[in-house]
Amino acid sequence: MYLGGAIGVLTTLFNNFAFSRISLTSIVALGLFAQLVFSYFIDTFGWFGMERRREKLSICGTLLSVAGIALMLENPAAGGWGSVLISLGAGITVVLSRIVNAHLSQRIGALQGSLVNHLVGLPFCLLLALGVGVNESSAAAPFMAGDFRLWIWCGGMLGVITVALSNVIVPKIPAYQLSLFLFCGQLFCGMLLDVFGGGALNKREFGAGILVAAGIAVSQAVKIFTEKKRNARV
Repeated sequence: MYLGGAIGVLTTLFNNFAFSRISLTSIVALGLFAQLVFSYFIDTFGWFGMERRREKLSICGTLLSVAGIALMLENPAAGGWGSVLISLGAGITVVLSRIVNAHLSQRIGALQGSLVNHLVGLPFCLLLALGVGVNESSAAAPFMAGDFRLWIWCGGMLGVITVALSNVIVPKIPAYQLSLFLFCGQLFCGMLLDVFGGGALNKREFGAGILVAAGIAVSQAVKIFTEKKRNARV
């Protein structure tokens, strides 16, 4: 339960490695696909101590979500199938770190679990940096005169909030649904930042987000209808 921070470092490492080889949208799409598949097995079989949830998936809702994921892909094979596998691995480690951190937070609390997550991740990241090595020009870039931007150092603080919120939410929502909810939040938030930052709206990403959101809505509607029908029989 104390390895969530180390697993989170692997997620970042995998994403950084794939980023230089395939497009960001493909990384997001492949990562989401891996999250959905892995989350479904976790819900179905109750892996890693999670509650077993044998819920039937809405075929229509699932197809809409998968179509949204496919819409985001930009020829990922162009960067080599190794990059594809690494992006899939990043998606798996995202789900795994959420579950591990959630188990720990149930024992010691959400904020305390987030603290442990980052305390464990820091030495693990340093060991990886020592083993892999650091490009001196890249490491010195943020410190160069006239190029220092304070806001780019705030990722850790946002990460603490993300982990703390996940620690509270993970035990209450099926892993499969949570992955879809998080994806929609990330995608639409990214679009808003692009628009308010003076950029253009990416129509393909917007369409993908709409399809995934529609898939979630259909799945939730089917779930509510099924539960009402079941309760009526009882």
